[in-house]
Amino acid sequence: MSRMSDSKKEVIVTDIEMPFASMVVFMVKWAIASIPAMILLGAVASLFWLLVYSLFGVATLKGDLQTSQFDRAQETCRASDDQATCMGRYGFRWDGFKWVAK
Repeated sequence: MSRMSDSKKEVIVTDIEMPFASMVVFMVKWAIASIPAMILLGAVASLFWLLVYSLFGVATLKGDLQTSQFDRAQETCRASDDQATCMGRYGFRWDGFKWVAK
């Protein structure tokens, strides 16, 4: 046996000669082979965001509750002469541009 397998040789590739049609076929196969990887990455990302929304979705729910409270307060106070006092009873105040929760 020769000791050639024990020695390490460094190789630098400077050029590849490949016909254009073969390169196109190779790239099409490469794109088709990436489809299962994209499906897998999409599934992993979906599970990640499902976990994030499951753990931190309470803040979104609170925002939705405030929105429904605001809609209910606005509907009730629409006919009121003193809308600021009426909205204040529901926990909202006017900041000069819009109604905000207190």
